[in-house]
Amino acid sequence: MFTFYPLKLKLARPYQWAWGSHVTKYGVIVAVARESGKPIGWGEIAPAPHVDFSPEKVIEELMGLTMGLDPFDPTFVEKLDERSPNSRYRNGLISAVLTARAAEKNLPLADFMSSSRCFRSVKINGYLEAVNPEKAIERVAGLLEKGIDVVKIKCSRDINADFERVAAVSKTFPTLRLRLDPNGAWEDSDCTATFKKFQPFPIEYIEEPIPIQKNLDRLRELRKIIPIAADRWGNTKTELEAILNAQAVDRLILKSQILGGPDRTREIASYAATEGLNCVMTASLETLVGITVAVHCAATLPSNNDAHGFYLWDYIQPNVCKAPDVTNGTIPLPIEPGLGFKPLIPTDIATAT
Repeated sequence: MFTFYPLKLKLARPYQWAWGSHVTKYGVIVAVARESGKPIGWGEIAPAPHVDFSPEKVIEELMGLTMGLDPFDPTFVEKLDERSPNSRYRNGLISAVLTARAAEKNLPLADFMSSSRCFRSVKINGYLEAVNPEKAIERVAGLLEKGIDVVKIKCSRDINADFERVAAVSKTFPTLRLRLDPNGAWEDSDCTATFKKFQPFPIEYIEEPIPIQKNLDRLRELRKIIPIAADRWGNTKTELEAILNAQAVDRLILKSQILGGPDRTREIASYAATEGLNCVMTASLETLVGITVAVHCAATLPSNNDAHGFYLWDYIQPNVCKAPDVTNGTIPLPIEPGLGFKPLIPTDIATAT
């Protein structure tokens, strides 16, 4: 049995990036339970922050999408896929079903999904939205206190402002490694000059500087200046083959929301690994339900060397559970069965605020 809870939560601070500034988090929490039982499986549907999203309308669509389907049916995934859900709907539903199955096997989701040993903790990068240099330095100082040594910086459409932010952070914290994320908003005609402008800084990679799909040859040239990570494209084997054949990127960013669930995330990660392409897991603007699903996915990756983009939970306070402890730049994999915790449902969060 599925139950759906609408999410409309005020953010603790504005989420600022190339596509605007946002103060509200929308979404849907998905719960799975046996008939007359308590929920044991959890998932989340999280839109991109700038997308119009009505939780109530989405719940109506989800009820129609799952009508007649039993989440505990062994063929549930195949039957759901016959109905062609979009990736974010599928992610929420499959996450809830898989965490429920894991809970019934008395296993954490990561161990349930993986036939080999999982990592018990994962490294995370810090997160810095498009703020002024003074605020950027203040935020990064707090991240370093937790042992974080990699920070992802969201870029805006103002290259000069982005440069000032990066320069201030790098000058103040010279050992810090950086990742830049323009979300495809940089102008292709200016990209070579922009890359060279940022080249002096310790940048691990630039994530989707321009849209990936139509610019593979261009990206191959740009990555000679600064490494590039693919995001929002490379989500199927066909797309990934095109990226690999073009030698266009150095990393692949994986988001379960975009890939359509932890099962598909693992499939793409496995294929990328066989081709020698390292993957970095990140989350959308999600509660700790969605973020924790992504943490379980990261724990099953072949390598534990990269930091992953999960430090987004502080945008939502209070969250659906206690935030994980960050120690030496890592967070632990939950050890309890299923998702690893019983989240507060949105009505309880509203009461808590």
